[in-house]
Amino acid sequence: MSEMKREENRYNKKYLQKQLAISVLSTAGVYIGFKYFLPLFLPFIFSYLFAKLLLPIVKLLKYKFRLPTIVGSVLSIILCFSILGCFFGYLGCILTRELKGFLSDIPLYADALFTSFDSICSHCDRMFGLENGCASMYLQKNVSTLWGLVQNVVMPVISEHTINLFVGMVGMLSLLLIIVIGIINIIIDYDDIKSRYTNSELYKCISPVTSKLGNVGIAYVKTQATIMCINSIILVAGFYIINNKYALLVGIVIAIMDAFPVIGSGLFLVPMSIIKLLGGHFFDAVIVLLLYGLCEMVRSIIEPKILGDRIGLKPIFTLIAMFVGFRVFGLLGFLMGPLGLVIIKTILEENRCMQKELEENEEA
Repeated sequence: MSEMKREENRYNKKYLQKQLAISVLSTAGVYIGFKYFLPLFLPFIFSYLFAKLLLPIVKLLKYKFRLPTIVGSVLSIILCFSILGCFFGYLGCILTRELKGFLSDIPLYADALFTSFDSICSHCDRMFGLENGCASMYLQKNVSTLWGLVQNVVMPVISEHTINLFVGMVGMLSLLLIIVIGIINIIIDYDDIKSRYTNSELYKCISPVTSKLGNVGIAYVKTQATIMCINSIILVAGFYIINNKYALLVGIVIAIMDAFPVIGSGLFLVPMSIIKLLGGHFFDAVIVLLLYGLCEMVRSIIEPKILGDRIGLKPIFTLIAMFVGFRVFGLLGFLMGPLGLVIIKTILEENRCMQKELEENEEA
């Protein structure tokens, strides 16, 4: 009996060592893949995703209207980009108009802000027994120092990076061209590529991981897009209720920022509510707080419902993965961290299943 127990302990020890080795190798592989290989293949991943999206339209044009595949591909791409261009162009026009209005009103907001600060500074002088105007002078001195820093440091940096911005725009256009060419080529050879890939040994090895990643990617994008749309509607409607002239601009920007875990809508809405309250606009302050509560409620209800078990990660592990991803890869790490953890988890699960199958075969 003791011999069997010792044998079982040895087996468990070997199993744990093997799992640990696979975890370390998987983590190293994920890091190398994300850091060095993903940027090289990312345009073609976008090409594949767009090709999958446009493929039903191309097949419809081919079989119903007898159009060649390449013609259907080009027409589908033109149609897709035209719709997206019209939508974002119209949205951009509205946002640009509101942004221009906001920039032109900055002096008025600055005057109102300084008036409020003067009132607060006078209150601070009375509260702390300071000479009248002491807090105001201190504030103005620091504001002047900050503005001098902006003029001497920030503005030259912006001027220096203007050329880099232009080069980056040219690079983005080149990247877009590569993606479009990739879409056309993938659609034309889609059946052949799919047949070769699904019949290869590589597919059998990586299909469990890629299918899991596909589910995670679709679930994540669907979740964020749904939350962003609902929160945009809620925020824009709320800002219209309090007669905010830039309701569309502010609502969309806050909804987009809400998608980032570190930022969130509270970073904007809570200070806005406090400012409204201090300014005596109690109704507006209550509405802004309600908007914050609704945004948080939408996220807390929809996120678990859509993601659910699709990712298969506990919230704490997802949070750790996001933090590690952010420290390693920057802002994109918020998405890449959980994806990397899913890859590692899937590899470990597949190894466990293979080990179990081998044991069952040996027993049989």
